[in-house]
Amino acid sequence: MSLGNMTYPYINMNKGANAAGDCSPDVMRYAACLSSFRRGWMTKLKTFNHVAAGVSQSFISRNNDVGGYWALGELYKDASAPDDAVQLQLLDGVAIPSTRSVCQVAKNYAVFLQRALADKGIASDELADANVCIQFNAEAPEGAISMEYQGDPFVCTVTLRTAQGKVAVAKAYGRCLRNRWGMFAGRAG
Repeated sequence: MSLGNMTYPYINMNKGANAAGDCSPDVMRYAACLSSFRRGWMTKLKTFNHVAAGVSQSFISRNNDVGGYWALGELYKDASAPDDAVQLQLLDGVAIPSTRSVCQVAKNYAVFLQRALADKGIASDELADANVCIQFNAEAPEGAISMEYQGDPFVCTVTLRTAQGKVAVAKAYGRCLRNRWGMFAGRAG
């Protein structure tokens, strides 16, 4: 291992290594710092994965509504052929297609993401990109969707890219029907 202009063939980072005289105190401090940095980076990526999973699970929940209707039914209604997909860029506020419902959901989840990042102690500038893609009429792995739900299968993919270029991806599967006028009653209030 090379540390600056010094080369060490092996750094023993076991608890009693320095007491046994295996490494100088400078090497032990460097090794401890390096180990701490790696642990911190992995924790940060795990945290981004956790945030991505939270966004995806919240997004497909029945509590995600817009205008009193389940947001996914509204998004499915607004998704157009041939791809039946909706794209939300949460940092830029871009929604494709740019209908009123889709834009409102993008705004809602931009706020949700900022709160989730703050709850985990992550500054918003540590995130370079945040996208939600909902693909309707999608193929789903066997057993990914409970049979008790009705409708067409969809996959919700949340992708968070850090400023360092690391990527956290979370997918959630479900079923939903297009919201058609008169088909469903909206939520009261």
